[in-house]
Amino acid sequence: MNSLTLSKIIQKIPTLKRRFGGVFAADTFTRLRPNTFQIVNASKANHPGSHWVLICHRKGQVVFADPLGFNLNTSYKIIAQRLAKLYPKQTICQAVKPPGIQPIQSDACALYCLYLVHIIFTPNTKSSCFSYPNKIPLIYESTLKRLYYYNVY
Repeated sequence: MNSLTLSKIIQKIPTLKRRFGGVFAADTFTRLRPNTFQIVNASKANHPGSHWVLICHRKGQVVFADPLGFNLNTSYKIIAQRLAKLYPKQTICQAVKPPGIQPIQSDACALYCLYLVHIIFTPNTKSSCFSYPNKIPLIYESTLKRLYYYNVY
């Protein structure tokens, strides 16, 4: 999914639209305002897109979430370096632990990121740093497409 399609989906969902901070490449995302999120591609701006991840600012914490559950510091070095630069005195919380919530063969990473936004910003979520499988309900890709993509287009 490209950034334009992703932005269009988010703009049509009121609960996401009000918290949306933009879609960025790994080397261009900006500092977040409180209680907002950005969808970030793992590739640099001058490279083809590869995989979407989520960065949120919730309850004073910066949260990184990869639907595949890969580690921020080992798998996304460009993003980790940029986060360290933007938030030099904060610990970055990784919300999704291995094995993740997205099947490795799935190409619906952007939709899984939208699902994670809903989970992270749900009012009864006590902490933004939780780990799968205990706190994040699994969801099928077909359900995500019905929820987000097909209802918008």
